[in-house]
Amino acid sequence: VVRRYVRDELNKFTDGVLALQTWKGEASNEMTTLKDNLSKLSDYPTKDEVLRLMEERGQEKTANMEQFEQALRETADTMKTLKEATSKIERLERALQDTSAKVDTF
Repeated sequence: VVRRYVRDELNKFTDGVLALQTWKGEASNEMTTLKDNLSKLSDYPTKDEVLRLMEERGQEKTANMEQFEQALRETADTMKTLKEATSKIERLERALQDTSAKVDTF
């Protein structure tokens, strides 16, 4: 009777050890999978990195917009200068024609 009890308990213990080894193997596989997934996650930027990049790009866009606005102002200034020069040329041409007409009649 004692032998059978010891044998049954030993079998239960052996089954428990085998079950623990199986669980250990499964846990090891899960850990490997988790480590692989974590290493894949490290390839992606963090939230802070994404926010920093967005801010940098926003600053770049702002700088580009400021450059564009400056170029527009310079273009407007150039157009104004050209218009003034054209107006002066037209006045000089009229004055030259008037002078030429006076010389012809003189």
